[in-house]
Amino acid sequence: MITMARMHSVKSAFRPSRRNLPPLVLCLAVIAVFIFWLLLPLIRQNHALEAQVGERREQIQVQRALHPVHHELRALLDGPLPLGVDLEDLDHESTLALESAAPHVQALAESAGLQVRFIRPDASALARDGVLLLDSAMSGDVPRLLNFLREISPAPWMLDVQSLEISSSHDGEEFRLRLRIAMDRD
Repeated sequence: MITMARMHSVKSAFRPSRRNLPPLVLCLAVIAVFIFWLLLPLIRQNHALEAQVGERREQIQVQRALHPVHHELRALLDGPLPLGVDLEDLDHESTLALESAAPHVQALAESAGLQVRFIRPDASALARDGVLLLDSAMSGDVPRLLNFLREISPAPWMLDVQSLEISSSHDGEEFRLRLRIAMDRD
């Protein structure tokens, strides 16, 4: 059993005095080192992970918002585009000259309200079989892109939208298009 003398020594151990002050300071120092060396990095790492989770949640929200637009674009691109055009049957009005292709597409993009970053012919596939590939980067919002695609798709020189990438940026959406255009071989 615990005697009164032992009980008194336990009570005095927790009472501040000169005799038990160094062990108390040592215990506090060990606890502080434990907190600053072990727990603080874990807390910082936790905050960094929470920030990454927040960024991912924002990306998921953007993807959810763009999901219907993706289906609308897919339906537009999978729809009846003039893909089966025979290049031999194209006349001068249904083709574009090499030097006028990029300015013509740029004018259509700007009339649709898109900001054109660049439009340039793909040098690796330049004028192969009467087809010119144009790489372009534009920015704006998705309805303006849809207007641009609606304007450009019925053009007789427009053969195909080979690829379309949409990404979010601070200025809105950014679009990268690769267009197949019937080129004048003269």
